[in-house]
Amino acid sequence: MSSHEQLDKLLELDLIVFPKKAGGQPMYKQYIGGGVPYQDIWAYQPNTRGTLYNSDEHIDQDVKYLEGEDEKLKYDTQKPVGLLERILVTSSDPGDTVLDPFCGCGTAVDAAQKLGRRWIGIDVTHIAIGMIEDRMRSGYPGIEFETIGVPRDLASAERLAAEDKHQFQQWACWHVGGYPRDKKGGDKGVDGWFNYLTDDGKIAQGVISVKGGEHLNPGMVRDLGRVMERDHHKFGLFITAAMPTKGVRDEIESHPLIETQWGRFPAMQVVTIAQFFHGPKPQLPPLISPTKKAARVETRVSHQKGSQGELL
Repeated sequence: MSSHEQLDKLLELDLIVFPKKAGGQPMYKQYIGGGVPYQDIWAYQPNTRGTLYNSDEHIDQDVKYLEGEDEKLKYDTQKPVGLLERILVTSSDPGDTVLDPFCGCGTAVDAAQKLGRRWIGIDVTHIAIGMIEDRMRSGYPGIEFETIGVPRDLASAERLAAEDKHQFQQWACWHVGGYPRDKKGGDKGVDGWFNYLTDDGKIAQGVISVKGGEHLNPGMVRDLGRVMERDHHKFGLFITAAMPTKGVRDEIESHPLIETQWGRFPAMQVVTIAQFFHGPKPQLPPLISPTKKAARVETRVSHQKGSQGELL
């Protein structure tokens, strides 16, 4: 059958929809339950997306490119969770174990949890590990998993600080509820940020400076204060390995207390690694998860509750 004959047959079967505007291209009508099986090219891109006729659903919508801010985590190589879901649905069964040895921001383990698979994720950077921990706990309240290879006590935290300053900075920022810079080097000592809730219900940023392998001095406090003033940050937090000297404490205490509806908080303060594990904790307004994820409602048949995982 020639191409023209095929088109005539489609028209006869009422499978072609004609555009309302002049110059538009006719489209092939596709219905839910019809069409062809999954192909080896999955695409949902501008000008190539298809719509199922008499439906709001789109062909390959589950592997849609990242355009919504809700899913974006500001991780360079992040993939759509729908893409990993489709891969896992077609290659595994509920209860199977999924291994992602380079798990980045955790899209594969997120999809595995969502679909009732057990999972193991591996990554070498603390920025990835911290992001996955936050992503999974904020997205799946009550989830249980074990993270292996991160500091669990003062000795292991001090060892990480001595062995890898940059990785220690990443771990420390996540540990206080913030998030780290994704590149080495700082802006006058800024190694990360934390999000907190303001009195008017908005989200604002505070700055974090980590001094794991060097002693904090008053000049560093003044440098951070100037950055806070320049960028309009109300709160700043130092994380140090050693106890601050009297000169440092005096410089920090020269900054005011900030009045909020949740109480008064120091504009600048310092917390040591030892206080990470033994207290007291930093005094901060209510913190907001860096990934800003809400609990998901999953409707897929393959979803099962209670799957567990590990981060290595």
